[in-house]
Amino acid sequence: SGDPFIQPFRVDVGNRFANGHFDCDAFGWTVDEDTAGSVNWDGLTDADDSPDSGAVEFRQLGSDTQYRIGQCVETLNPRSIELSARALAPTGADMAVSCDVYSSASCSGAPSTRVIDTDVVASANDWQPVHLTTSYEGDAASLRCWIRVTPSADPSFIAHLDQIHLTVEGALFADGFESGTTDVWSAP
Repeated sequence: SGDPFIQPFRVDVGNRFANGHFDCDAFGWTVDEDTAGSVNWDGLTDADDSPDSGAVEFRQLGSDTQYRIGQCVETLNPRSIELSARALAPTGADMAVSCDVYSSASCSGAPSTRVIDTDVVASANDWQPVHLTTSYEGDAASLRCWIRVTPSADPSFIAHLDQIHLTVEGALFADGFESGTTDVWSAP
């Protein structure tokens, strides 16, 4: 006989976000909250009902505040940016996603451009898929994405996010071959 053994794990293959499935905790995410303790990891709620995983919980209890989680990823000149997630929220919660491109590493300084700024439709009864795609043609060294929850009609609610996934595709060739011109090339 013996006790069952469960080993905590993370599932983030191909995801530029660290810990996007919130498998063990909310490590790696920056929390920006007006009321401390309102954004937490919830090990009892998971988009796939997995007993060994969880989600991030936004708890709004009667105050008019907003909450967001975000993460910075290093990227070199992204061309295609794709963000997906699953959201569970009542009608009283408005969700939005924004992603900013930075010309400096570690998302320092002011962002160069906001490449995603979109409201998200969520439901209290069922996990809703979120899927956003955009293209970008400028120079960049890093990218920061935020998912924000703001109350609308109902001042009290609980919302969840899970399976936040970011794919960033860069230029195919470092020498600018796909640009269609030879301006960036030099003769030997």
